[in-house]
Amino acid sequence: MEQGPQRVLNDNDNDDDNEVVDNDDYCSACADLAHRDNIKHSILVDNEVVDNDDYCSACADLAHRDNVKHSILVQKLQSQFETYALRQKALIASLIEWGPISPSYGDPNPRPRLEAAEEDKLLDTLNEKLAELSLENGKLRASLQREVRSRKRLHNIVQDLKGKIRVFVRVRPLSSGEEAAGCQHALRYGGEGSVLAMPEGRLAMKTWDFDGVLGVADGQVDVFREVQGLVVSAVDGHNVCLFAYGQTGSGKTHTMFGDVEGPEAGISPRAAGEIFRVLERNTEGGAMDSWSLSVTMLEIYNDQIYCLMGEGGKKVSLKFGGKEGVEIVGAESQDEVVSEAELLAVLSRGSERRRTSSTAMNADSSRSHMVVQVKIRSLSLTGKETTGKVTIVDLAGSERLSKLGKVGDEQLRETRSINKSLSSLGDVIAALKKKSSHIPYRNHPLTALLSDSLGGSSKSLLFVCCSPADYNRSESVSSLDFGFRCRGVGGGGDNNVPKFSKKENESGRENMAPR
Repeated sequence: MEQGPQRVLNDNDNDDDNEVVDNDDYCSACADLAHRDNIKHSILVDNEVVDNDDYCSACADLAHRDNVKHSILVQKLQSQFETYALRQKALIASLIEWGPISPSYGDPNPRPRLEAAEEDKLLDTLNEKLAELSLENGKLRASLQREVRSRKRLHNIVQDLKGKIRVFVRVRPLSSGEEAAGCQHALRYGGEGSVLAMPEGRLAMKTWDFDGVLGVADGQVDVFREVQGLVVSAVDGHNVCLFAYGQTGSGKTHTMFGDVEGPEAGISPRAAGEIFRVLERNTEGGAMDSWSLSVTMLEIYNDQIYCLMGEGGKKVSLKFGGKEGVEIVGAESQDEVVSEAELLAVLSRGSERRRTSSTAMNADSSRSHMVVQVKIRSLSLTGKETTGKVTIVDLAGSERLSKLGKVGDEQLRETRSINKSLSSLGDVIAALKKKSSHIPYRNHPLTALLSDSLGGSSKSLLFVCCSPADYNRSESVSSLDFGFRCRGVGGGGDNNVPKFSKKENESGRENMAPR
């Protein structure tokens, strides 16, 4: 790869004044480490942006290039703003020190008294400098806010260019039981985001193309790398939906939650940490003045929505037509989450209340859809309020009744309910892809709950989780077909609020109430 301008130091250079920005966040949209290094080397030693497209020659995406430029410029402006702020504080301290100049009677170390003319001259000089710095501070603050807005706009363009609904496939390893049973690999990696289902009997080979494929060698950190940019979008004020689809036992819960910490931490705990890192960076850098964060955890079981917080088990209802989209009525939420540790504790308690049971396919099968919603409100330095939301959904596994083994009536009812809700989700995705005038969000509580996070200006990332075993070939093919149908969904508007008809808004305010 062609390298950008290299760092060259002369005899007068000082290492402290000539540091290249060393922060992968400024290029979070790119997973190509060599590309990132190319951009890093292209920043001059005085932190000036190289005004040459060669600095990003590895990338043909002009929006991405502009986004990187603006991100570097925002960092530079933030640094200048902080420098002027420190100088302003020092001058204010000087004014306080020299303000009320009078004899220090009784002071064992009296300060020498200045002549009145000298006092006035000194105070006038300090006041002039303070006024100049205040004016310059205001200009820098305005410039910083303009660049922050540009960075948000360009980041949004980059994310949209990748697709309103991006689809990644994750194939887990063969389980010990599958290996003991002599199962063979039915899925193969075809390169460049392709997955192959090997022929079996009369079934021919089948191929799908996705945004990416994550195999056995890819860990949880590789999975989250695809999500990281969307977390930034949520802090910027967009609604983001992250969800996993697949048959029971395919690794959905491991992908979305995993461990609370460590290398096996899933998307949810990693997203919690990333949210607070972005908020801290934006606050310290002057991109925002303040923020607040709230979290709600729900499960959808047998077509009903239940709250997983507080005492748990309480039925809730939905209302539509509000300015911020879907309103959850009756759900408990934690409205003042102030740290990553506190958010992780909430997620852990809620996960423990989720319904599971044993089936022939999975000893710990989730019998409900679990939905985590983290709402982020921020206030800019100009007083503008922004609200974004991250919705993390661990869908219950799609199942074939013939493979469940011997189960009772309750589990049969659960399975039918799960399959019905997943079918409704498929209908919504199909309508969005066709750009239909009517999107059937209201056909099921699951899609109604997600209506402000699917379509519009929202952004979604779907992980299709698959078992590689030939025993599960038909279920894997079905999951891959669903994921392929989700690809290519375009935008449906310029805001996060789903569009319902006036009649739907009026009649539907209590339609999703618990029975």
